[in-house]
This record gives sequence, structure tokens and C-alpha cells, in this order.
Amino acid sequence: IQSLIAEQPHSLGKVEPAWHLAVGRALARQTTPVRDGEGVVYVRTHDARVSVQLELHRRTIETRLRDILGPHG
Repeated sequence: IQSLIAEQPHSLGKVEPAWHLAVGRALARQTTPVRDGEGVVYVRTHDARVSVQLELHRRTIETRLRDILGPHG
């Protein structure tokens, strides 16, 4: 399934589920991924404490996203 997902264009419809898988349900509920025209994903948070948690786990989250979205994700 991951290889099929990785081959698809990086639309917001693809990024949102990947984000949920990468960060888990609790963080996903407190954040909103936003993909810009260049394919960069920004994350809006509902609380500054969540921003701190995301920054602490940034490398792990990025690795998980690349695993799900493919090497160009």
C-alpha cells in the first residue's frame, strides 16, 4: 500500500492521511497540515505546547512522512 501511495501526486488529500499516520491521533487532532504550491507541508497548531512537541519529534515525524509519501515527499 505504501508503494501505491508514494507513486500518487502529493495532494492535500494524500498529505492529510499521511500526517495522521505519522503523528498519531492525539497530535493529529491538535494540528492541521497545509501544503503549499511548492509541495512544502506546513503545520498549524492549536496550542504552543503542541508546537514544542512537534519540534522535539521533528526528525521522527519527517522520517515517517517520507516512508509514507515516498522519497520525494
